[in-house]
This record gives sequence, C-alpha cells and structure tokens, in this order.
Amino acid sequence: DGRTACQLAEINGNTEIVQLLKALSMDNRAVFMEQLISTKQPLRRIKLKLFGGNNSGKTTLIDSLKCSFLNSFFRRNRLTSSKKTNTLANRKSVILDESEVFNDYNS
Repeated sequence: DGRTACQLAEINGNTEIVQLLKALSMDNRAVFMEQLISTKQPLRRIKLKLFGGNNSGKTTLIDSLKCSFLNSFFRRNRLTSSKKTNTLANRKSVILDESEVFNDYNS
C-alpha cells in the first residue's frame, strides 16, 4: 500500500495515535539514525517483539530465528575447535538450555 503507520492512523481517525507517532518520530529520529550506522562489532543481543494475527507466521519466524542462532553457534564452535588439535582430550560438550539462550522471549 505504501502508506506509513501515521498516515493509516490518520485515515482511520485515530488522532491520539497520530500525535504519538509524530512525537516519537521527531524525538527519536537522531537516535534511530545513529543505530543504523554499521559497526565492526556484532550485536551481542537484541530484543524482538512480534505482533500479528492468528496464522500470520509469528511462531514460524521465531522457530526459524532459533534454528539460525543455534546453527551459527555450532558453526562458530566447530570453526574454533578445528583450529585446535583433534584429540578426544581437547573436546568439550556444550549443553544449551533454550530458556537461557532466549530468556527475553517470554518477558
């Protein structure tokens, strides 16, 4: 549709939401722009909140992100361990608890 959230709120007559969106966009514009600047440091943590109707794919997206996160963890672990000697004495087991990895999901 190409319309912004502010435009849609205005079309639907939600004046309070229009005022809130305009205030937020003006106050936080510099902060948002600063966050878009790329850095060499990877993000250690992000908080993501998903909203949507039934059967819109929220759970599927979360499951996909979990899978990608765990795959990247094991890939990094495999790459660092391949640089070490390949003996049984140097191998370590890693146990991941999903509640620890994704502790912000339910908060």
